[in-house]
Parts: sequence; structure tokens; C-alpha cells
Amino acid sequence: MIQRKILILLAVFVVAFMFAGAASAASVQSNQITTAKNPVGINTGQNVQQKSKINDPVNLRTLKSYGTIQAAINDPKTLNGDTIVVLGGVYTENVLVNKALILLGKGTVMVQAADPTLPIFSITSNKVTIQNFNINGATESDGILVQSNGNTLRDNTITNNYNGILVQNARSNNIKNNQINNNANNGIELDNSNSNFMTSNTVSNNGGAGISLINSNFNTIANNYASNDPNAGIVLNTSNFNTINGNTVPLSGGLLLWLSNNNALTNNIVTDTQTWPGIELYTSNNNALIGNTVTGSADDGLLLGSSSNNYIQGNNITDNIGYGLHFISSSSNTVTNNDLTSNTAGDRNIDGTSLNNIFSGNNPAP
Repeated sequence: MIQRKILILLAVFVVAFMFAGAASAASVQSNQITTAKNPVGINTGQNVQQKSKINDPVNLRTLKSYGTIQAAINDPKTLNGDTIVVLGGVYTENVLVNKALILLGKGTVMVQAADPTLPIFSITSNKVTIQNFNINGATESDGILVQSNGNTLRDNTITNNYNGILVQNARSNNIKNNQINNNANNGIELDNSNSNFMTSNTVSNNGGAGISLINSNFNTIANNYASNDPNAGIVLNTSNFNTINGNTVPLSGGLLLWLSNNNALTNNIVTDTQTWPGIELYTSNNNALIGNTVTGSADDGLLLGSSSNNYIQGNNITDNIGYGLHFISSSSNTVTNNDLTSNTAGDRNIDGTSLNNIFSGNNPAP
């Protein structure tokens, strides 16, 4: 009897040991699975916190994230040539970019002015890129202020500022493929700035001009769309040796040159101007106007005032309310192979103080 009791107790002990081993193995397996899913042992709350940090600006070289764009720039570990990626969200700040950085927005990134009297982005370093941002709210200043050289501004939407982009005393900047609309003054303004490129921008519904150059030379304005800018779609003031090519300017103040010489205006389309002639030259000499189309102007198609030695060739200047071609005190210009038909006031009006102009091959002929 005693031996039977001993055997029963031994059997119970063995069974209990086997169950304990199975439970231990299951626990180890469970821990291995958990470790495989989360090898560093971060809990769910910490993962969420880490994910939220990824939405902050991050330096792609150091992989460090920041609470603001300015903090990312100011960090001593952020060096010239670094790329700062800013993911979707709203940032309320005025940003000083004083290092040669690429600032790249991913998703919908809105940067609005903390102080509307200051630019939202002020660029003082050379070789900065600002790409894919929505920039608004500097109602008494500029969306982007550029005071340095060799920068790239592209794929941005810039609205509800005083000026969309202001370039001052700067050269070799590339302003490309931006939407610059509904700013109180000018969409793009260059002051004392040379050898810059403005291409493929949409510049519309600004309170002043779409694109304005003041004392700025050797710039290229090409393939832009400037509409509903009342003072001018494109205006040059005391600006020389600029290339204005392939732009479309509907429903604006036209294309104006004031006190500007040696510029080339080629293959532009100016339609339905509201307040000014389609193209106007005032005290502007030695310019070339070739292959432009001017139609539907509420005033003259092409007006020259006190402007001489300009070359006007192969333009289509038709269906304007005023004259197709109107010269006031403008002499020694060459006008050849232009279509001047169907203008309400007449094909041309050359006043008595406009002397020694050469006309050939135009339709209608003199």
C-alpha cells in the first residue's frame, strides 16, 4: 500500500513538472515574438511619441528632429549643404535662413507669419533652396525676401503677403514654378538685382504688378503666366538688357517698359488688358519687340512715347480698342512685317513729332 502511494505521488510530480515546462516554453516563445516585433523594447505609448517627432522638421544628415524650422537652422550641428525636411502641418514663425540649406516641404506644409511686419522667409545665405511650401500672412512684408545669391525658390504657393517674393541686391537666383497670387503689391519684385531667372511661375490677382523689375539688368523672365494684375502683368523700370520671352499676360495692365533700354521682348502673348496699352514703351530705347501677340486691349496695342531706335518685327497686333501702333515723340524706330489689322481706332497713329521711322512689309501697308 505504501509503495502504491509513493508511485501515485511520483506520477503527480512528473505531470506537474511537464505542465510547468510547457508554460515556461510558451512564455519564452511569447517573449521572442514580442521582441521580434519591438526589438528595442519600446512600448506603444513611446512609439506614438516617436512617430509624432517624425512630423517635426528633421535634418536628413543628422536625423535630428526639431520643434520649429528656425530651431533646425539654428542648431550648430546643422551645416551648410544639409537638407531639412518639413512634413505636413502648420508652422507659425518668421524664418531667417543664414546657412546654405535645402528646406524641403513634404505634403501640405503651411508657414504663416508670426509677425506680419516681417518676411516669412528671409534668405541671407547663398545657395539656399526653398521648395514646396505654402507661405502666407506677411501682410506688411514679403512672403520670401532674398538678399543673397544663387538661391532656388520653386514649387511654392505664396499668398496674402504684401509682396510675394522680393529680391534685393541679389544675383543668379532661380524662381521657378511657383504659384504667387493675391498679394497686396507685387507678385515678384526685383530691386537692384541682376542675372536672375524667373520661369514658369503663375503670378495672378496681385494688387500691383505680376512681375516688377526696378534698376535690375540681365534678368530672364520666361514662360510665366501673369493674369489679373492691374498695374502690369510685367513691368520694367530703369532696367536694361533683360530677356522677356514666351510669357502669357491676360487681363492685366499689359507689358510695360519705362526708362528701360536694350531689352528683348519676344513671343509674348498679351490679351485683354484693362488699364494700359498691351505693350507700352516710355522713354525706352534700343529694345527689340519680335513675334509678340497683342489682342483685345482696352487701349492701344503698342504705344511708344519718347522712345527711339527700337526694332519692331513680326508682331500680331490686332483687335484692340485703340490704335494697333501709336507713336508719340518717338523717332528712328524700325517697324517691319507686323499685322496691324482690325484695331478699332485704326492700324497706326504716328504723330508729327515722331520722325525718321522706317516702315516695311506691314499689314496694312502705309
